[in-house]
Parts: sequence; C-alpha cells; structure tokens
Amino acid sequence: DTWPDRRREGQGLIFSGDVGTGKTLVAAAIGGGLSDRGVGAALVNLTRFSAMMRDFDEAKSHMRRLKDVELLILDDFGQERATEWSASQLFDLIDARTQDKKPIVLTTNLGAKALEEHYARCLVNGKDHMPHEKAVLTVQRIISRLRQRNATVQFRGEDQRAADDSWLAGAERIGRVM
Repeated sequence: DTWPDRRREGQGLIFSGDVGTGKTLVAAAIGGGLSDRGVGAALVNLTRFSAMMRDFDEAKSHMRRLKDVELLILDDFGQERATEWSASQLFDLIDARTQDKKPIVLTTNLGAKALEEHYARCLVNGKDHMPHEKAVLTVQRIISRLRQRNATVQFRGEDQRAADDSWLAGAERIGRVM
C-alpha cells in the first residue's frame, strides 16, 4: 500500500534476522504483490548474482536490467562467496539504484559489522589487494547508503524450516538406501 510513496522517495527495506524466520518469503510476497499490480520486480539471490556477473557475454545486460527494474530484491546479502570483482559489481548496482532513487528490498542474516567484515575481506584479498582501511571505508559507504534509503525490519523467531522436520525422515531413508 505504501509503494507509490516508497517508489517516489527511493525507499526500500532491509530484512535482517536468523535463518528460517521468513525474510525471503516476505520479500518474495512483496515482489509478487507488486508484480500483480503491474510493478516490475526482480528477486536475485546474491549467489546467483555472482554467477550472472561471471557470464561476461551477458553481464552488462543483466546489470542493466537490475539497475532499471522498479523494485530489486537482493536475497541473502553477505552469504555469497564474493570476489573483489563481484563485490565491486554489487556495490556499483547498489550505488546506481541509490542515486536513481530505485527501491531495494534486501534480506540478510548478518548485522552491519559482519557485513562490513565479509565484504572488506573480499576487497582486501582481491587481486588488487586493497588496503584494509580503504576496503572498510568502501564497505561502510555502501552500508551507510543502504541504511539511508531503507527501513530495517528485524525478523525474530525460530527457524520455521527446522520446526517441520518431516523432510528429515525422508532424507534419512534416502541416505540409508545409498
């Protein structure tokens, strides 16, 4: 219901919380609900984003679509095995969307400090060996932009996937057969 105002102001959401608390489900529901209303939305898991950017023939096209879509949902922020290059692509995407006031919904299991450490490590250990202080500053700048444009929603509770362990019985049977 608040989409027109959020779109105009470029405001999105950051869903933060433990594994299995429903962040991705709610983000996907928002994207689906807006799509049903004619709003262009894309959900991209960050592991998939890294793979998309490695396809050099299509990377530019993928990036253009992600920069242009009305609502971009970035799932599992900080969980991907990022390289210096993929982190820089991700930061470019976030920066471009922030400058263009295009909303992002972001899901993460990590807090700001853990995200800072994850991405700074990618930049420091990259082929350019960015100095630690510069890497941290780069990541802090991106996180600051995310905080500036997005309201944070903390998800709490038990892992809902673990609460229903009926799938485990089937997995155990398969394991014994093999």
